[in-house]
Amino acid sequence: MRICRPAGITALVLLLCLPGCGIQRMPVTETLMPSPPPPQVLKLLVRSSETPTPPPIQTEQVFPSILPHYVIDANMDYDAKTIDVREEIEFTNNTQVMITDMLLAVEPNRIPGVFSLHALRLDDTEVVNYSINGQRLYWKLEAPLQPGKTYHILLNYWLALPVVEQLGPAVMGSQIFGVRPSQVNLTDWYPMLVPFSPSSGWLLAEPVDYGEHMVYPLANFEVILRFANPADLPIIAASAPGQAIVSGWRYELQNGRDFSLAMGRQLRVFSMEVDGVTVSSYYYSGNEFRARAVLNTTAKAIKTFSTLFGPYPHKSLAIVQGDFKDGMEFDGLFYLSKTFYNLYDG
Repeated sequence: MRICRPAGITALVLLLCLPGCGIQRMPVTETLMPSPPPPQVLKLLVRSSETPTPPPIQTEQVFPSILPHYVIDANMDYDAKTIDVREEIEFTNNTQVMITDMLLAVEPNRIPGVFSLHALRLDDTEVVNYSINGQRLYWKLEAPLQPGKTYHILLNYWLALPVVEQLGPAVMGSQIFGVRPSQVNLTDWYPMLVPFSPSSGWLLAEPVDYGEHMVYPLANFEVILRFANPADLPIIAASAPGQAIVSGWRYELQNGRDFSLAMGRQLRVFSMEVDGVTVSSYYYSGNEFRARAVLNTTAKAIKTFSTLFGPYPHKSLAIVQGDFKDGMEFDGLFYLSKTFYNLYDG
């Protein structure tokens, strides 16, 4: 579920994949504009001896917009499909008003039994008077957040990833987060800040079965993902390039809307460089020529995007063959449904 997502690359990939599609130029017609009327001469009226006193200038302190910074340290048991997470959110009150409450979006908690919150702190103060209902983690603040000040939210929580097939046919087609037959998808998987309006407060729309309800403020991300069984690691697609560490990977994403991962032990990958961007096509065995077509078409889409709108903003772009009926876009990663692969014949 998402809003304000830059889906331009995905749209260009699909457009370039369709035969016979092109961009038609609209005919240019010349319209004669009427001549403007002659300018009016304004006379300055000055009183002879009176000098008016200017009113006092009202000044208002303006704070620079400082992006939130997420540090997510996750320990995953891939076989048990559980994740133990320590998360820190550093954020600044970029508004000019005091904020008296807090609201985080916790999308995994929409599915019963998936999200368990073990600890919650704001700076050095433990938060115990919170409520968590569906996607909303809310608490009143003992002291308001001051304009221009920086704060830290610390969370410890446990994820028992849902098996999508067990959620019933009503959600199987659209549910991405969780465990599917061939892959594990970590999308909207961590508690996150939502936009704040000085006039309306925290903005978090109610979810719908199909369509978008989330709004993602820009942020910086540092994600550490370790595995309980490092000897049998899955192939991982992520929103940013990974750096190998002991038992796992470390990722950094700047100026992103979210951070997502897709993984599976049966995944394969082709990669190439285009205009300084690493493009990777993740696929399943038997789809090699289709995966290469996706890779080449995405490379063309990046060049087209850069020509029309400006450079692609991240260091990498991952395309994942989705083990579900539809596609979905995230920062640095998007899914193409397995249906597209099944129907493509070259």
